[in-house]
Amino acid sequence: RLLDMTSEPTCVYCRRRQMSSSWRPFCSEDCKLRDLQGWLDEDYRIPDQEQSSQMTDDGSAGEDTNTM
Repeated sequence: RLLDMTSEPTCVYCRRRQMSSSWRPFCSEDCKLRDLQGWLDEDYRIPDQEQSSQMTDDGSAGEDTNTM
């Protein structure tokens, strides 16, 4: 998806409202705190090196070849 650089920027959390310069890249303190809560609740995850190396070229997880 290409970004439309001519449109007004929107909040990275709710994507509805125009961003306020004081809360950038969010539109309000509420959206900023909701995003923070998502990180604290571990809704967002950054894959570690091991998980990244197990990914195939198409971005899907590879088959587990380890057997017990």
